[in-house]
Amino acid sequence: MKVNINKSEITAVYRVGRRSDTKPRHVLVSFTDNSIKMTTYNKKKFLKGTKIVIKEDLTRHRLKVVKAASDKFGFKNV
Repeated sequence: MKVNINKSEITAVYRVGRRSDTKPRHVLVSFTDNSIKMTTYNKKKFLKGTKIVIKEDLTRHRLKVVKAASDKFGFKNV
């Protein structure tokens, strides 16, 4: 993915969701700095073609706002 992250730049790592025999659980990563998070988020395009997906962990309200904005302005513009 071409992102160098040190252990000291990660605050916490959690597995979320229920265990399943068919799929691995999601992993929630908290970074110490927002710039590290944005660098990682912007490099997610290098994961295309793999089974790894990076998404932001949004509250329900923020998810609704993002959905409404992407419906109005287009997915790529949000």
